[in-house]
Amino acid sequence: MVSEKKKRVLLPPPGLDLANPPKDSLVEDLRYALEHAKELFADIAWEFTSALTPTTIYAHKAILYARSSRSFKERFLKNKDTNAQSVRSMRLSNPDPISVKTDTDPFFFKQELKFFYTGEEGSEEFLAAVDTTDELEQQKLKEDLLYMYKSKLYTDVELVLEFNEDNLDIIEEDDEDIFKPIAIRAHRFMLSTRSEYFRRMLVSDFIEARTASISLDASIFNSTSINLILSFIYTGNLSYNQKPLTLEMCEWVWIGADFLNIKILCDEIIYRIATKLHYFTCVCGDCQMFIPKVASFAKEHDVESLWKGCLYVLSHGFESMWPHKEFANLDEDTREEVLMTLLSTIQCSNIVSIFK
Repeated sequence: MVSEKKKRVLLPPPGLDLANPPKDSLVEDLRYALEHAKELFADIAWEFTSALTPTTIYAHKAILYARSSRSFKERFLKNKDTNAQSVRSMRLSNPDPISVKTDTDPFFFKQELKFFYTGEEGSEEFLAAVDTTDELEQQKLKEDLLYMYKSKLYTDVELVLEFNEDNLDIIEEDDEDIFKPIAIRAHRFMLSTRSEYFRRMLVSDFIEARTASISLDASIFNSTSINLILSFIYTGNLSYNQKPLTLEMCEWVWIGADFLNIKILCDEIIYRIATKLHYFTCVCGDCQMFIPKVASFAKEHDVESLWKGCLYVLSHGFESMWPHKEFANLDEDTREEVLMTLLSTIQCSNIVSIFK
């Protein structure tokens, strides 16, 4: 039977708030993608013949085919592809957008596009004054974007997960097929609006900005983590295969998100890990097993918030944490830092209560 001492709950770590999930910026990023569609790989444009001044609006066919109504497609998309690109083919270059002339009102047309991109309606001033987000519409937006990704609608880039020689050295001959490069098709505008790494690469003079594929190192990503990261890029959710995230997979996703400079996803993973570790207020059996492992990960990758939480539990819950092999497996420097942290909390006034 577990003793009452081992069941005790610690006070929350001071100065560390990991109990609230971060707010994703998906809608804001999609709004940006529409407003800057011309620079972000737009593949269709409309010239408005009825406008008082020359007006051209740019967009991305992938979102429109995934999100727009049948009547919109009939009026503005049907038979407009002069490049004869298949809906599910991949553009191998970045040609000029298809240009379409229309006599519709550009203001109302832009409002329709805004709804297709973000699920929002109304002017920017109105949206700033009142929260008009409809939960069901936002869920539909995410479902449509996931469909756009999985169905490969008008993709224009391929991400190739490549295994280097170090990976290949540990493979048995019979397993070589497992380590063949993995190719995943995606959309440049989604990658560049959601990831600073892709933005710098694609909206630049880098060679990847002019080629159809981007190589990713399999020491940083695996097939599951890259799909989870892409699911988050497209939807703001980590639900690609509907399986619960293990602690190990959380760490893989964090490493990949950190490499791609997707801060909001790094924050989401930190929140997920903190949730698994009961927000660093617990010394239960699971925490005794996992907190030392997370401490090693946090220290290696300089994840300050996770390291502070782990250090707090390892020092303040020492009587429950130290007797286990997971703590003993920590490197000497880490164990010494835990000890020094514990000793720094000991004063004449609390020495009895600490060791009680």
